[in-house]
Amino acid sequence: MKKIEHLKLIQGVIGRLSSYSNTIKSWTVSLITITITVGFSINEGNQVIIALILSLIIALLFMVLDIYYYMLEKSYRNLYDRVRRLEENEIDFRMSFKDEDIGADTKYQNLKVSKFSGFKSPSIYMLYFPIIVIGIVALILI
Repeated sequence: MKKIEHLKLIQGVIGRLSSYSNTIKSWTVSLITITITVGFSINEGNQVIIALILSLIIALLFMVLDIYYYMLEKSYRNLYDRVRRLEENEIDFRMSFKDEDIGADTKYQNLKVSKFSGFKSPSIYMLYFPIIVIGIVALILI
């Protein structure tokens, strides 16, 4: 019974992180679309270039934030998998996977995911990399 409750707690965190990631992607597309639309509608002087640079900055900032949430979500998925394999008497409702919080407790070690693991996620590179490449190409052509 304790194991099921602990898994529910972890699953709640995973669900919230996944929701945050989807919200970030929605905001990214919306803000970039608005920025470029305004830049092209004004069409005075360097407004288009400023809009493209601003959209690249938006894409980079939101990509970093999305990678952070992906890293946390993947780490909590690892915690979920580890707790799933524990015996009922080993459940201690630990929700942290950080090395400084774990100490010498070997059952929770090596759960944290690398910061660069987000670049391998299709949900990251299939959204942000095309936006960044198209923005750079547009800047070069203008």
